[in-house]
Amino acid sequence: MKLLKLIACLALVSCQSTKPLVDKTAKELPFGGRSQPLTVQTESALTTGMLDQEKKSIDLKVVALTLAGENEQPSFSKDGVKVLFVSRERPEHSHSQVYELTLNPLRERRVTYHDGDDASPVYHPDGNRLLYASTTDSLKNDPVFIENLKQMYSPQTASVETNKVNAKFDLFLSRLDGRDISRILPNALRGQTSQPELALDSKGRIVAFVAQAPERSDVMVYPLSGGSPRKVSSDRESDSPKFSFDGAKIVWVKNVPKGSQLTMSSVPFSKSVALSEKIARHLSPSWHPNGEHIVFSSDRSGDGNLDLYIYSVKTKCLSRATQSKADESAPVFSPDGKKLAFTSNLSGRNQIYLAEMKDELINGKFCLPEAL
Repeated sequence: MKLLKLIACLALVSCQSTKPLVDKTAKELPFGGRSQPLTVQTESALTTGMLDQEKKSIDLKVVALTLAGENEQPSFSKDGVKVLFVSRERPEHSHSQVYELTLNPLRERRVTYHDGDDASPVYHPDGNRLLYASTTDSLKNDPVFIENLKQMYSPQTASVETNKVNAKFDLFLSRLDGRDISRILPNALRGQTSQPELALDSKGRIVAFVAQAPERSDVMVYPLSGGSPRKVSSDRESDSPKFSFDGAKIVWVKNVPKGSQLTMSSVPFSKSVALSEKIARHLSPSWHPNGEHIVFSSDRSGDGNLDLYIYSVKTKCLSRATQSKADESAPVFSPDGKKLAFTSNLSGRNQIYLAEMKDELINGKFCLPEAL
């Protein structure tokens, strides 16, 4: 009987993990009055006549999109009017769950209802589905999780195991209402994605992710229609893959001693090219829709925090997009390239911000006198 109760509990958790989205979870969020001053800095005077020759910075109009809990990993919809993100430490849940934010009017709704952590949500190009990484099923298979359930329902037969669960991520595809959840990866790769980073090409045919193996992590690609996975990176430790908007290129992070570097390859995955020379932390790269510029997070300035930078693959121009006392990370351009969403702990907790892009950051007016 006790065993039946335990099985029933596991089944109940599984059912809760696929709870459908209900409209009453949506609520209004304050938008006005959330402006935060972040500035764009240069290290030398401008050499063009388009701006004041003595001006060393320009202001970015930045607004906070989220307030409740801790929020990160924004991702734009194809039309740029909505943003997926993950949120945790809310009154309703402590795990990271997927939310969708409508930008005008500003409204949010919860998409996933899982007992594990969700991460890296991205829209499918068809506009009706999303991909994400989650520990939810891995958590249920973890012996610590099972022992804790035994402690609740059958304490006399349970051990006192209380170690922290070290769950693995699997990749999932579902509708935007959270229903019709299906696994993406073949059995041979399930449970190997301990780093919850994924990317989807522009046609929704190929997913890139990070596979964990003993003493290494590799960027892999896998066709959603099925087939054989393929390793893209050739380095021992790689992560954070991101396809360009047209799907013609992919960029990722190569981890090296004392830092990390940006690496790029064309599709179908020819020889990779190292983009960065300076040894520093180069994190969460993402493409501008023009396919020539990459935005990323880095501590390369030596100020002790992470700022956003924009790099031109064509001209090699490197521009600093933010300078604040906070950490900025996970930047993504809107499909029209006019907005930049990112995560910042400017308020003391991770929140998602939206910046109006300046042409000067793209057209080479604020190039730093240093190589990437």
